[in-house]
Amino acid sequence: MSLSQNEINELIKDIYGLYAHEKPVDVRSGEYFAQEAYKASQERKKYERIEKEMLDKLKMLSEGKTTEWGEFVFMKTTRAGSINYAAIPELLNVRLEEYRKADVEAWALIKK
Repeated sequence: MSLSQNEINELIKDIYGLYAHEKPVDVRSGEYFAQEAYKASQERKKYERIEKEMLDKLKMLSEGKTTEWGEFVFMKTTRAGSINYAAIPELLNVRLEEYRKADVEAWALIKK
């Protein structure tokens, strides 16, 4: 799904308090949008660090038990570990690549 220019402008307005057209923008190079994506990524990382710290404090306070605080319930769930297919002797001579699902495409923005 592709965002329209208006949707992009609204997201930038929500995050930074101004519209993209209120800054000099050279959309031909994409540099402006790369900068905005990088800033948003940095903000997200900052809030993820804060979230992790708060969750760590809640883990300590809950003493490993489901706990309620006001309108919140802090609940631990456990997911089963992944299967170590290399440890299954019957699969030693099986080419598992033949059973691999389609590749998944991912993009990353890296600041030089």
